[in-house]
Amino acid sequence: ADIVAENPTTIRLKFEPSGRCGLKDPLLMDGKPNICVVCGVTENLTRHHIIPYSFIKHMKIEYKVDIIRDIFPCCEYCHHEYEKKSMERRNQMAKELGIPLNGIDSEEMRKIRKATGAAVALTDVKNIIPECRKEQLRQIIRNFTGKSEVSNEDLESLTNYRINEREDYVCFSKYVAEQVVDYNDFAREWREHFVATMQPKYMPE
Repeated sequence: ADIVAENPTTIRLKFEPSGRCGLKDPLLMDGKPNICVVCGVTENLTRHHIIPYSFIKHMKIEYKVDIIRDIFPCCEYCHHEYEKKSMERRNQMAKELGIPLNGIDSEEMRKIRKATGAAVALTDVKNIIPECRKEQLRQIIRNFTGKSEVSNEDLESLTNYRINEREDYVCFSKYVAEQVVDYNDFAREWREHFVATMQPKYMPE
């Protein structure tokens, strides 16, 4: 940018900003309330992405630019309440698409959590664990790894286990984003879901 004035500091950009096309957008022109759009409280506000950002981050840049229209203040309570409803919808989407919501099969996820928990317990020097319990934890790890003995390398590998590095891992959000054919339809469905489930009383007209 070029500085065109010193007081106040004023600059002129040397490139075309991506958001200029929204200057006449009624929603942005009218402004957004600095209160929870659901219940109207003014404290403990958070930024809520009506279209979950977990999907947006895997989409084209033009859709990421557009998210300013779908960010509204929600209090912590209303935000938390909507996240529960949002998760119900994502679970339904996962069933319809035939893919695991958490990246891998739920039964396999249970086994991973059990094995990684056992490894953490065995490597935590602060824990005073009876030998009989240690053996139970080692057996959990043997069952998971298929090995007859548990080595220090096995414990380290499990304590640093990364589900997203597995070959059978499917990133749910990325998969959904790649299936979107019409972004406007996708966005409208989430907007309608938020309005229908939360009945926001303080959204701009």
